Amino acid sequence: MLINKKAKDRLIDTFNENTIMHDWWVLLFASLHENVHFIDIATLMYRQHDDNSIGASKKIGMKAIINKAINGHVNIKKAFLQSNSFYNSLEKDELKLLTESQNYLFSFYRNYSQLSFYQRLKFCLKTAPLKSTLTKNIYTKAILLLGLK
Repeated sequence: MLINKKAKDRLIDTFNENTIMHDWWVLLFASLHENVHFIDIATLMYRQHDDNSIGASKKIGMKAIINKAINGHVNIKKAFLQSNSFYNSLEKDELKLLTESQNYLFSFYRNYSQLSFYQRLKFCLKTAPLKSTLTKNIYTKAILLLGLK
């Protein structure tokens, strides 16, 4: 990830206790300014830490699956908090840069606790996959549909 000083200074001003996925935050901010470029070359080795907030796990087995389900629920809550925090950090001119799709997602996350089952169902059916695999996507949308506590 490469950013200039102006973006770095703006991003640092927006980081807070809900900023758990820094790469997500930076990418979303950069996308507002249509300044994201993909380089299809590995520039470094990806490294997964045992204590990452969200991410892959090398553990397998029934206990790992149960823990993944429990943590998945917690991770969705963290993602909601981060999403709402990101939205609230935007200035008026930045809010105008949001696409219709981004506004729809942010609105869903901000108003989630007041949405009816029908409204959550409509969201789950209308939105594209939210995760990289079918299993994760079904699990995530099931949690969104049934409700976060």
